[in-house]
Amino acid sequence: MGDVPEQIQSVPSWRGKQARCDCVLVAEDTKTGMKGLSVVWVQLFSPFHSQRDSVPCALVEWFKKVGQGPDPQIGLWRVRINVVQGQSEISVLHVDSLLRRAHFLPIFSGNSFLPHGFNFEDTLDAFPTYYVNKVIDHHAHKILFLISFIHFYL
Repeated sequence: MGDVPEQIQSVPSWRGKQARCDCVLVAEDTKTGMKGLSVVWVQLFSPFHSQRDSVPCALVEWFKKVGQGPDPQIGLWRVRINVVQGQSEISVLHVDSLLRRAHFLPIFSGNSFLPHGFNFEDTLDAFPTYYVNKVIDHHAHKILFLISFIHFYL
């Protein structure tokens, strides 16, 4: 049995509860690994209609890489919402540019605790920076790490 294709989601209500808007890797460059990728937060899927065609698009909010490489202690890239003139950067992308879902780990500061009753749906609004998790599964590891590692040593 083959792999089930990954579904990227952006829905206002997931299973009758809160919204689910996935974060996704976007290929932007021919560089390997995370150097050629960006991360976006999919807010909405909607087709763009012209007189002849219907183009599947996604409204996305952009994340910006923090630093020139992965965190030297953890080995994971850091990202944060990209803010331009006080507003998060948003744009419309063709869905074919969405590579695969991204998994984040929030970066906690100091000895602070999450407030009692904190809900996971607020995570992307609650932290200023995140690690992009390269070990969530084999495919993420291959895309974010192995390709860069092999390219670096060839």
